[in-house]
Amino acid sequence: MLFSKLLALGALCVSGAAMAGVQGLYKADCWTVEAEGLSVGRSINFEKDTATQVQTIYGDLTCAQPAYSFTFQGPYTLAADGAADFTSASIQLTALDARIAASFSAAQLCGFADWEAGAPREVAGLDCGGTQIPAANSVTYDLVKEVDGGIVFGAVTEDKDGSTLEKRPTEVDETTVFKAVSSTAQ
Repeated sequence: MLFSKLLALGALCVSGAAMAGVQGLYKADCWTVEAEGLSVGRSINFEKDTATQVQTIYGDLTCAQPAYSFTFQGPYTLAADGAADFTSASIQLTALDARIAASFSAAQLCGFADWEAGAPREVAGLDCGGTQIPAANSVTYDLVKEVDGGIVFGAVTEDKDGSTLEKRPTEVDETTVFKAVSSTAQ
């Protein structure tokens, strides 16, 4: 359940794009999932016409013990009104700890029995532990707004989850700011 929720958040968060000044690396503060005893670190890097989001899941509440990560990468577009379309050309899952790799292998997660720590696996379109990973080249529809020191993305709701053009969020979530770490001019 948590696995699919984190995947959905990753897909939606990465669907941001580059407004005039939105280029470079942005990071969100560590997000805790206390009920699971986990935390999540999120970053997104905009380089020319490609966005790369990395969502790292940690085995503690302070983003100190990396367990595994998802990397979403692909082209994106951004309209003047902040409407962002992100195409997930690649979705990779990486076990970041030997124990997690062994656990993934034992469970044959995503159909692989030979996980290795630090070795990314392409998982687009696969069933990973009961969670269907979006197919390669699937599009997520979102919003991006520049705020002081960073950017925010669309507020995801059940009706506005970004899965279709009609379900693009209409409001932004200003509670999670992705702060500019580095920026480059377009």
